[in-house]
Amino acid sequence: MSRSNVLIVDDEPSIRIMLTRMLEPLNHAVSTAEDGQRALEIARQEKIDLIISDLRMPRMDGLTLLENLRRDGNDLAFIILTGYGELPQALAARERFNISDFLVKPIHNMDQFLFEVESALSRRLLERQNQTLMESLRQMNIQLEVKVDERTRELLLKNDELQRLSTFRADVLRVLGHELRTPLAILSGYHHLASQGASVQFESLAPRMGGSIERLKEIVERSLQHLKASERTQFPLEPEVVNPSEICDRVIERLSPFITSRGIRLQLPECAFREDCEWDREKMEEVIEELLINAVRASADNSRIDLSIVGDARWVEFHVKDYGVGVAEEQLERIFEPFVTLGKADHHTSGLFDFGAEGIGLGLSTAKMWADLHGGSIVAQSNTGTPGITLVLRVPRRVSSAAAPDEGVGDDGEPAPPSLRS
Repeated sequence: MSRSNVLIVDDEPSIRIMLTRMLEPLNHAVSTAEDGQRALEIARQEKIDLIISDLRMPRMDGLTLLENLRRDGNDLAFIILTGYGELPQALAARERFNISDFLVKPIHNMDQFLFEVESALSRRLLERQNQTLMESLRQMNIQLEVKVDERTRELLLKNDELQRLSTFRADVLRVLGHELRTPLAILSGYHHLASQGASVQFESLAPRMGGSIERLKEIVERSLQHLKASERTQFPLEPEVVNPSEICDRVIERLSPFITSRGIRLQLPECAFREDCEWDREKMEEVIEELLINAVRASADNSRIDLSIVGDARWVEFHVKDYGVGVAEEQLERIFEPFVTLGKADHHTSGLFDFGAEGIGLGLSTAKMWADLHGGSIVAQSNTGTPGITLVLRVPRRVSSAAAPDEGVGDDGEPAPPSLRS
């Protein structure tokens, strides 16, 4: 056994000297104390493996010493020296304070004494090793639980992703199946008339055929954009100096015939943010256009749409607020997913501005993609106190032509501030 530190506690100097000499064959480091108070001080300052203590002593007896040590969390081995008259008291304290053993004074058998000392030290060593192993096992169990939790979360995320992909595939098939069928049916009808030799003035039908062809091209181009969306290098930005209000004015002018035909009131306030920014003009105009188209489709005839722009030295926010039927809270984030539409496929009327009309589910998704490339974001919020939703577009005032920052991070690498309309 390795060398241990043993403390002998007794108020009689002769007993301390005798026990010290008896322990010499074991080659342990032995120190002494004249009472429990001094022994407690030593044990709190030094590493003691075993205390051999008399039961009755002035200032502090052996059991009070042991009680204080256990209260401190000290699990050292402890042997009590007691007379026959004190034996019942020692036995009662044995289980309560985890006493290694007790010896009856006077000690006549040196071999028995040394055996009890070594046994006490061995048991304490085994107990400590067991505690270490149990702690290691506990830590391993904690780590295992953490890994199991991590794997479970990964599986749940993968399951959610598979579910999302499955839903995405169903949305693509459902929406594209309807959207492609309409222009193809028109073109197929014209082809059938021509193959039958029908006398039709095809010059008058050319615009309709061209419209169907353009619609097919739009669907294909939008779909390809989203299929390549993971390769951001496919969409480099071409920043130029632009004015946010001017962009909105241009978009409103383009959409004005469709908006006024339904009696919807929309205009940009004179107090709108009008300082220059550096954006890709074409893409930002498309973002604003998609936000307004969504609001028009969600708005009843003779209603209104509120458009506002606020900004500061670093950020600009566009707010497009409609007063339509709104979107369920749990569906707000899904409206930005490609090919996701919240109505029935047979209600889709892409390219139209009727109340309740729905596109192929790529308008807001495309808008979000362009906002992301500018280092900005788009969020949908349910209106407070009124029906409808508000779409909030937030973009930094300046972006580079290189890869745009991550969403919510400005071009200087700092986190995006909270909403400018707090």
